[in-house]
Amino acid sequence: MRFRPQAGAQFAAPLLFLLAAGCGADAPPAPAVPLGPDSLRLGVEGRFGFFHAPLRVERLAYVVDWDGSGRETTGFLRSGDTAELRHSWPDTGLYDVACRAHNEAGDTSAWSGPKPVRVWDLDSAPVTPGPVIGPDTVARGADSAFGAVTTDPELDLLTYVFDWGGGDLQELGPLASGDTAWLLHSWPDSGRVLVRVKARDEHGLQSAWSPLRPVEVLP
Repeated sequence: MRFRPQAGAQFAAPLLFLLAAGCGADAPPAPAVPLGPDSLRLGVEGRFGFFHAPLRVERLAYVVDWDGSGRETTGFLRSGDTAELRHSWPDTGLYDVACRAHNEAGDTSAWSGPKPVRVWDLDSAPVTPGPVIGPDTVARGADSAFGAVTTDPELDLLTYVFDWGGGDLQELGPLASGDTAWLLHSWPDSGRVLVRVKARDEHGLQSAWSPLRPVEVLP
């Protein structure tokens, strides 16, 4: 089973760990977390970068682990420079990309921290938001804060469409997937209103409307 890097891991016997990992006293430090996109469409190549802050001038190559999709080694380049590779995955899912460096003498670093990449297939609509967040009663003509939150399977930016009742629509966005949208709203007449919200991603795909949320507007 391959070594799986874990952020913040502590080792009681660092010398023993270095020897087990094939690292000597002259080994380069662990590289930084790889650079690259947070999400990719299935079969589309993404560009990833690999580097570390050099302790000394030397030539390094990077071994890249694509998390179950093979390993790949870059050519040698000067320490501090960024190596680049392109990669795509054959299946959807969440993958952790990691790398380690080795110098021309064969000394090998520890693994970097993981870079998560979500691989998705056909674009999907945002998840239907829950009921609008806000007070159950408001004063007529007074601004009150109402919110909504949902996520997008591909982590697309989202625009929220609030329906304040009677076809009175208001939009807010774009916002990151998972961020809460907040708007101030008031009603000129007292009575009971039903509010709802839906989300639209940057490709125009829309969620269903949320469940209706009753709000009492007091005189």
